[in-house]
Amino acid sequence: MKTFAKKAFVVTALAGTMAFGAAGIAAAANVGDTVTGRGNASQEGVAYANALTEARNQCPNRNDVSLVDRSTWRESNGTWSAQIRLRCN
Repeated sequence: MKTFAKKAFVVTALAGTMAFGAAGIAAAANVGDTVTGRGNASQEGVAYANALTEARNQCPNRNDVSLVDRSTWRESNGTWSAQIRLRCN
């Protein structure tokens, strides 16, 4: 039974990594912590949305956050990048 549990954990960890990258299985931030999200896309709004989602997903309650700082810029290759910092409430 122990072997089965270990294999199940490994499969779950791998699935989390594949679905969400390394942050998919990382520990969440604590209330009061400031988290940063980054996003890239061909459109400015999509890059911002990607960065916001990444930052919100790091907080214990993704719907209870405060904006600390945000910025968007266009890269030399024409794609948009965004960075957002949130405080987990």
